[in-house]
Amino acid sequence: MPRWRACWAAAQITGVLVSSYVWLLLALAFPAATAAIVLAGVGYVVGRTGRAGMWWRFGARPATSAEQHRVLAATVPVTALRGRHEPAIWIGLRMDTGAVVMVGERHLVVGADVLRRVLTGDLADEQVSALVTHALGQRHMHGSPLVAAVEVYCLPWELVAMVANHVGRARRRVPLLPLAWRARWVVFGMALIDSVRGSRWPALIGVALIALLSLTTGYLQGRWIKRMHALGQQRAAADGFGPALAGPCAHCTASRMAVRRVETLTEGARS
Repeated sequence: MPRWRACWAAAQITGVLVSSYVWLLLALAFPAATAAIVLAGVGYVVGRTGRAGMWWRFGARPATSAEQHRVLAATVPVTALRGRHEPAIWIGLRMDTGAVVMVGERHLVVGADVLRRVLTGDLADEQVSALVTHALGQRHMHGSPLVAAVEVYCLPWELVAMVANHVGRARRRVPLLPLAWRARWVVFGMALIDSVRGSRWPALIGVALIALLSLTTGYLQGRWIKRMHALGQQRAAADGFGPALAGPCAHCTASRMAVRRVETLTEGARS
């Protein structure tokens, strides 16, 4: 197993467990609706590089001929994308500022902000190439059908994580929220003691698991994001674009939402 896949798998543990619980409840309460959702998820995984799949994931549309020509002209220094390896260009309308993603070997998704900066000349060709080589280093993850399937499966957890992200930002403005988060260990401790006294072993296992996940989730997700950055940076450096990546466009390589989410989780884990 590639190292990136092992790191990615570890970061999905919480998402898989939480989502499994949600899907089980849905399947018991609404079997027909759950079956329809499963079929839709299978359709997404199969057609993830089609127009509908790319729109769902990135809000992407196919680039016009003029846009494709300009982006490909800016990536001429990237030898891996020349000739028969020339990718289809997509313009992502729901992407972080400065984001560029390579989906597998044949699809390059360029954020609308990057496209604007390319068309206006705000980004030099070398800087565009640096962002693209960074994306090339992550292409196996973004193009993997297994990763796409797990993303669909973990959609309930993603919704929970989005709410947690907003709550995490709000708690900085509400003094009692950080205190309540730190107090979770008191609650966990009391629940564990009560479970032992009452010989409720399934409850004991459940509480211990939740406590462990609250401690490790942020760390594992942060480790995965660092690994993703490392893959991109290694590829950019190997292709000779390391200095350009570390220059004015260095901030473009991070998913700010993902970083904020991990910061929220890791702050809670350290508390």
